[in-house]
Amino acid sequence: NCLGVGLDLGSVTPAWAAPGQVIGIGIKPVAEGQIDMTGLPPGTYKLVLTVPENANNVVPPLFVPGDPGGFAVEAEQVIGDEVLFYYDFHPDPLPVTPVAWKSIGVHGPCGELAIDLDPTDTAATTEPRMCGLEKLAVVFDGDLYEALYQPGGVAITGPGLTLVAESIATTNSLNDTLVLTLAGKIDRTCYTIDVNNVCVLSPYADPTCNVATLIGDVNNNQCVNTIDVTMIKASMGMPPCSRPRADLNCSGTVNTIDMALAKSRIILPSCITCP
Repeated sequence: NCLGVGLDLGSVTPAWAAPGQVIGIGIKPVAEGQIDMTGLPPGTYKLVLTVPENANNVVPPLFVPGDPGGFAVEAEQVIGDEVLFYYDFHPDPLPVTPVAWKSIGVHGPCGELAIDLDPTDTAATTEPRMCGLEKLAVVFDGDLYEALYQPGGVAITGPGLTLVAESIATTNSLNDTLVLTLAGKIDRTCYTIDVNNVCVLSPYADPTCNVATLIGDVNNNQCVNTIDVTMIKASMGMPPCSRPRADLNCSGTVNTIDMALAKSRIILPSCITCP
């Protein structure tokens, strides 16, 4: 759109030009404008110059093409033409940084409840729930699509755990969250999740997160002991859905069943050490 073709008086009239002479071609653009390609998919397109029937397309006789700065030769008429071109838009990526990692489990009537993981790799956060490490949400500080997100770039280190599916969601801003559906976790195991190849990351971004499966470790000290049982007992009086780490069986309620489950996990070795 906004495409125009025609002759016009030059913005600077050469000394050799007679008064009123049309000196457009070769002196200033005769075809100018803009084509809005927003949202245009990649492909081959045809740009067509059409001369309407009965158009006044005769070049004025006063046209003088001999200016040394010009590039055109004299033309008697404006003639229609067409050109084929291929269009593909590759925007500059806007790098992003992971700012939060969450392990999400389904707790009966409470729905999905999240446990925050440590994004700094200082220590592996333990996932104490039976329903844990089945879905991860990685929140970034920008739009993943603008960072050239590509599926299939997640790497998992550790036995058993595999990526089943991934999708993009919105948490704080549009398309800022990578949701990973996982399967095959093994209790008392350390894992590293790496999103380095998911999109273009900022130079200072930390692309990895360490997490360990340890059913019963309510207080996240990488051991299961009587302290965890005591914490579950203390959580039984709290509002429903407010203590996901203590709801070990993911029923939506912290009760004596969770206490019994924690007691059953106090076995040797009761601790886990992750690199």
